[in-house]
Amino acid sequence: SGATARLGRVDDGSSFLDFQPEEIDKKITIDSKIAFLSWKKHHINIVDTPGFAPFLPDTRNCLRAIDSALFIISALSESRVESEKLWQSLTEMNIPRILLVNKIDRERADFFKAIDDMAKALDFKPILLQLPIGKEAQFCGIVDLLTAKSHIYEMDQSGKYTLSEPPQEMRKDVENYRAKLIEAIAETDDSLLEKYLDGKELSIEELRSALKKGVEKGSILPLFCSSSAKNIGIHTLL
Repeated sequence: SGATARLGRVDDGSSFLDFQPEEIDKKITIDSKIAFLSWKKHHINIVDTPGFAPFLPDTRNCLRAIDSALFIISALSESRVESEKLWQSLTEMNIPRILLVNKIDRERADFFKAIDDMAKALDFKPILLQLPIGKEAQFCGIVDLLTAKSHIYEMDQSGKYTLSEPPQEMRKDVENYRAKLIEAIAETDDSLLEKYLDGKELSIEELRSALKKGVEKGSILPLFCSSSAKNIGIHTLL
């Protein structure tokens, strides 16, 4: 967004928001921080909260002041009790949320297993908006299921990407998951559902609008994927 010229990394202690000496040393968030940015004429406030048990009271206090939440899941299937407690708090406060499966580039990362494990632990049914291209160290981009286009990233952490058609070996999966996505979105709007059942094509604009309303109402739980360390996939969250 241009809000900062420095791309920090938790892994090497240069994270923009984790600047306290103990946070840098342990590579975790200890105190909540607030940042903001402008994106496509929108002002966005970001609250970066702790995720480890000793610091969860701070996170719960922050939940009272937010409009929506980005709930991050590890592709390494690192399900923790903290995740269950935070998910319960979000549900009790009726806070809209989206899901992000991160660390897709790590060794032993498994996108679909991570989703299944967390869905069972937290009792939710997400709707995939993206599919990862490549596994572990070969993770190089995502397929946007709304547009059915691939975003292939440059591997220099710049976040730059090129658009292309999905890889040939993924096209059947893209078709199947896109059909599920469109059906789930259509079911949130009576007029779209009627159009969908009549066999008419729904435009990207119609789908985006209904998706946004569905997320706000909590009737759709969208799921994205990324490698924050490599700056792959992050732009799609905005």
